[in-house]
Amino acid sequence: MKRYWKKTRWPIAILIALFVFDYWTFPLLSKSPEGCFDQGRNGIWMRYPWYFGEHTDGEVQQMASRLCEDGFAYAYFHARDVRPDGSLRYPHWAEAKRLNRTIAQAGPALKRVAWIYVGNSRGRGAVDLLNEEVRTKLVSEARRLVVECGFQGIQWDYEICGDGERGMLRLLEDSRKALPPATWLGAAVPTWYPWPLSSVGWSESYFRAVADRCDQIAVMAYDSAAYSPRLYSWFVAQQVAIVGRAVKGSRCRYVIGVPTYEDGTRSHNPRAECLTIALRAVKSALAEKSSPRFEGVAIFADYTTDSTEWRTYRNLWRR
Repeated sequence: MKRYWKKTRWPIAILIALFVFDYWTFPLLSKSPEGCFDQGRNGIWMRYPWYFGEHTDGEVQQMASRLCEDGFAYAYFHARDVRPDGSLRYPHWAEAKRLNRTIAQAGPALKRVAWIYVGNSRGRGAVDLLNEEVRTKLVSEARRLVVECGFQGIQWDYEICGDGERGMLRLLEDSRKALPPATWLGAAVPTWYPWPLSSVGWSESYFRAVADRCDQIAVMAYDSAAYSPRLYSWFVAQQVAIVGRAVKGSRCRYVIGVPTYEDGTRSHNPRAECLTIALRAVKSALAEKSSPRFEGVAIFADYTTDSTEWRTYRNLWRR
């Protein structure tokens, strides 16, 4: 054992040193991706106080104007979560109506989407999408947000959604049937993972099945547990390629969700999962191969994006 250690300690030490060096310098020493792939069709997840009516009309107008100027076509307003029976836990109908009316005047080009979290027993909730009565209630609440409150679309955020889950597909099918014909329908979805972690994420065939039932897939390319910056860059680029291939031939488009939050968790290393690396990875993937159904990036979230990150978004993505 001693002889083996003497032979291998220097190669191991060099590998560790290279890893540490790469960890702290990537992507500073790598070539910046060329070209601008921004189409002015980006999205952003908006915290629930907007839906709760905690902002003045003036603040809503200012927000809508700024988002339009910054190239956002979609604003996903958090309507929070639902009870096990499918009803909204926080039904702020009047406040939502005022929000939509104000944005329609200040930023008519911005699509107003109600983002609804649906938690199952593996996530933060106990919603069973295989229960028809639960789905009926969910769709009824969504219809009211559109018809009565003025949202132009619904984004279902069903967590944790495993690969191939029929309940998610049925929810999208029921939504399409019950919502007004012009209603935009989207889904915030997990990511693809390589073998041997394939079972953790979605397969290409399931991305395609979801795409066949909605207008947009928002890939949540964060909380990946990719602790290395270079590994996270590769991971994001793979989402662009694989989801782009999955939605090809459908009417569905897709955006790649990118993080701006710094809270470290077991699944999120902010040194690796950051806006700069995510945007560079998306650009690198698109520079390597175009993706006709790609619409843009989606920032998570409005309340965690600071002034430095806004500059990064404008300088690295918009130009």
